[in-house]
Amino acid sequence: MLCADWFLKMNKRQNKKTLKQRLGASCASALFAVCLPFRVAPFLYILFLLIQLLSSTIPAVSIVLFQQVMAELVLVYQGTLHTERLFLLIGVYLVLQALSSQFSNLIQLFSSLLTDRAKRYIDLQTMRQLASIPMAHFDSKTDQDTIQVVMDSQMMISQTITWIVTILGMAYTFVSVSGVFLAQYPWLALVFLLTYIPGTAASYLLSRKLDRWSIDSTSEFRKKNYYKSLLTQPKYAKELRLFHLEEEFRGRYNSLWNHLRAQKEGIFRKGNRRIMFTTICSNLGYLLVVCYAVFQTFIGGMDVASLTMIIGAIGSMSGTFPALISNWVTYFGIVAPRITQYREFLSWEKERQTGAARFPNHDIPEIRFDKVWFRYPGTDFDVLRGVSFTIRPGEKVALLGINGSGKSTILKLLMRFYLPDRGKITLNGIDIREYELSSIRRLFTACFQEVTHYAFDVMENITLSDIDREHGEERAVESARESGIDQEIRQWEQGYRTPLTRMFDKQGKELSGGQWQKIAIARAFYRDAPVVILDEPSASLDALAEDRIFSSFSRLCRDRTGILVSHRLSNTISCNHIIVLKDGEVCEQGTHEQLMCRRGYYAYLYHLQSERYQEGAKTDAEAEKV
Repeated sequence: MLCADWFLKMNKRQNKKTLKQRLGASCASALFAVCLPFRVAPFLYILFLLIQLLSSTIPAVSIVLFQQVMAELVLVYQGTLHTERLFLLIGVYLVLQALSSQFSNLIQLFSSLLTDRAKRYIDLQTMRQLASIPMAHFDSKTDQDTIQVVMDSQMMISQTITWIVTILGMAYTFVSVSGVFLAQYPWLALVFLLTYIPGTAASYLLSRKLDRWSIDSTSEFRKKNYYKSLLTQPKYAKELRLFHLEEEFRGRYNSLWNHLRAQKEGIFRKGNRRIMFTTICSNLGYLLVVCYAVFQTFIGGMDVASLTMIIGAIGSMSGTFPALISNWVTYFGIVAPRITQYREFLSWEKERQTGAARFPNHDIPEIRFDKVWFRYPGTDFDVLRGVSFTIRPGEKVALLGINGSGKSTILKLLMRFYLPDRGKITLNGIDIREYELSSIRRLFTACFQEVTHYAFDVMENITLSDIDREHGEERAVESARESGIDQEIRQWEQGYRTPLTRMFDKQGKELSGGQWQKIAIARAFYRDAPVVILDEPSASLDALAEDRIFSSFSRLCRDRTGILVSHRLSNTISCNHIIVLKDGEVCEQGTHEQLMCRRGYYAYLYHLQSERYQEGAKTDAEAEKV
């Protein structure tokens, strides 16, 4: 009744359709686990299967052999001992034990080899999927939680390559030993088996609840780990000390940890009470069977050999059955749902390739935004509202506006990280959706606002923007010269082969924010793409480096189209087309002179920044006089 009540309680909240879906998902996960090893190491896996099968056969055969040995020894007292048969049985029994030991070593070795290969396969699949899904997934909290669960489950999923075989091996051992027991004493065997069923139900319920809690708490685990990173990663160390944040962040970490611990302990307390009760039932069943067999032997209803067989069988079954149930519960209660989530993750739609048209190599496109509207997935605010403008081939364009006006979003749409909700973007008059995605991406090179720090040497950091380019060292040096970091690199002991960061090399060089910015700009210029994009490229540059980049922006872009995003209007005067954004709309566009003559929003912002600059310069001059 207890077992039935638990299963009814477990299923009370689920209708038939949901249960059917879960069973289907579990079967699909099992099929995935069975097929996985044939994708990564089929020959090795077949050997592993054969060894596991032979190893699983030994316990039942050993019990029967030992029963025969005991039967022969009993004959000593009857004076009819067959010495040759006894020694043969003992010899075979010892050989089986030696083989069992060797099989265990081989199973452990093959399991490790197969798991390593499966881990590599899972890692590559995950990395390939993450590199090909739309950017919208990274903007969604729900999808970020799913990605985190997938990343945390990779090793667990990799271990399924041997888990299924291990479970089947245990099941085969259990069934074969049970078969020997049932064939001779069916009622005793059934009584013993029935006492383990409640424990099975209790373990399954506990595992399901723990895994469900683990998945539901992913956001809290991510936040807890974030506070841990704030307290442990070098990039936060200065502000942590300056603002005395260590105690505050540690308190938040402890609060989350205690909250999660309390939830987990609550699940464990309730589940362990059930498990303790069912364990008592299992132990009583074991004692009942042994006591009954001993009593029957004592009164002559059973011989010593049969008693030995029963004790050996229930000893093997009591060891195998809990391990089998534990693995079964772990797989179907925890691993299978993770595999289901992993498979759903792999089924996420890739970035839409849409059309098959290819943009001609080295052609510089005419770019046109025609009444483009866009809002980020999961939000209810339009970032762009009917944006329209045209960028002619070879133009040097500046996108201006205060923070949140939509400048970076326009670049994301242009590079096809997202597609517009309404309106269209055209290249040479053809909708961007009709081009092959890779063809679109080859048109652009960019220095993004968030500079990426690659733990590679200088040369590789620069050439990553065009890794297929042959003999690109001279072009890399030229790009570094254009970004203003060449002279600094030449002063370093290893020059362009200097490793950056000390992540993998203790002799690596740690760069300042401005130096990383110059490396990123050099990386952008290294790629020979028709359109050059610099998104707030001066955020970490000093005044001299900033002036050098912006004063020579047109020259550095040469005949290519250049798109510059900056909040400093003085940096964009040299651009021959300025697009001014306000609240997601194009409020003005033209040259600097045209916009100043209109005395509109651009002129207002320009005068505002100029006045602040002049006030600062005046204050500095007065300070020098004092």
